[in-house]
Amino acid sequence: MQLYTIALAPGILVLLYIVLATSFTPVVKLNFIIAFLLGMAATGPAAGVQLATRFFWGTTMNQAGPFLLGITAFITVALSEEGSKFLVVRYYAFPRKGFDGPETAMIFSLLIAVGFASIEQLGYASRNGIRTALLRTLITIPAHLVFGCIMGYYAGRAKKAPRTFPWLATGLLLAILCHGSFDFILFLQQAGYLTDLTGRLLLYGVITASTLLALQLYRRAVQDTHRSGDRQINRVFKQNDTMESELHLQPAGPGDIEAIRSLAMAIWPDTYADILTPGQILYMMDQMYSPEALATQMQQHHQFLLATDAGRPVGFASWSAAGDPGIAKLQKIYVLRNLQQKGVGKFLVTAVASLAGAAGCSRLQLNVNRGNPAITFYERQGFAIIREEDIDIGEGYFMNDYVMERSL
Repeated sequence: MQLYTIALAPGILVLLYIVLATSFTPVVKLNFIIAFLLGMAATGPAAGVQLATRFFWGTTMNQAGPFLLGITAFITVALSEEGSKFLVVRYYAFPRKGFDGPETAMIFSLLIAVGFASIEQLGYASRNGIRTALLRTLITIPAHLVFGCIMGYYAGRAKKAPRTFPWLATGLLLAILCHGSFDFILFLQQAGYLTDLTGRLLLYGVITASTLLALQLYRRAVQDTHRSGDRQINRVFKQNDTMESELHLQPAGPGDIEAIRSLAMAIWPDTYADILTPGQILYMMDQMYSPEALATQMQQHHQFLLATDAGRPVGFASWSAAGDPGIAKLQKIYVLRNLQQKGVGKFLVTAVASLAGAAGCSRLQLNVNRGNPAITFYERQGFAIIREEDIDIGEGYFMNDYVMERSL
């Protein structure tokens, strides 16, 4: 039992983190879980190909020359394993809800790869013991994760491309190249063609290069997500003829945290001065608008929008998927007092509604304090009260809210 726990724990922990610590919709999280399980199942075809190929060659690894070791590494192992994972990416994940760009595609592919690595890890641990399982946890499982991320990036680009084949083929070939290089060095070391030191240095070199490539692709994926958000926001902007030409809306990221904090500190105390005690205002400001709190919200896929007037920040909003399928949550929306009732708030709500609808949500919800005059504004934007909530936020403070909802 201990052996199985050690073998499967790393993959299970990765899956649990993505499912429990992110704000994807339940439908997308279910798709993640299924992708992980199908990654586990993908070890079957790969193992069959490898057994058949080894039977065909009729020789052991220690007896093989460098050429046969290369064929084994790049074709028998890398092609069969990355090909099996690719089939899950292409025919299960690719058509699914949530597979809508490079960033989420990398998560799907990562989970498929980790599921595959978990079963492979279990097999090695059963044959070779706990020490092998621990060593593979440090090297081989991260390698599978990295190869999966590389493949996923290009699959995500394929999703938005007029021709999918070049992108899909590039991702598969790069994953095979990285995986094959890793195994080729390992086989050469095991067969005595490389010393232990040389083999280890080369293995770490391949892992480092592959990891740097995966990180670079992830940065591009995040940039692509922001550009996509820009395009959707621009479409909303063009549809709204009542706004002043100097007002602009943009996705906000970690670099905008100070601007969001400055707006919150200018807006929040004045907004709630007649509703909350000074102590609760300070407590909630620290809980929601400290740099650490805002950074955490962004990491949890809260999407922030920043409104600027002639380059000056004047308001912001944030939204995320809620816990129920098809529901998005308007987490925050605030506008400087001198620009309230001039269309900025309406513009932010319209942008959030458009983005949430494009993400597949059918309803938008928000919480508002029952004494907040902004209730009237939300009603004008199509929201209606559906229930009351009293939320204990700690230190003896409560949020006494209405939950409001509108259709998208």
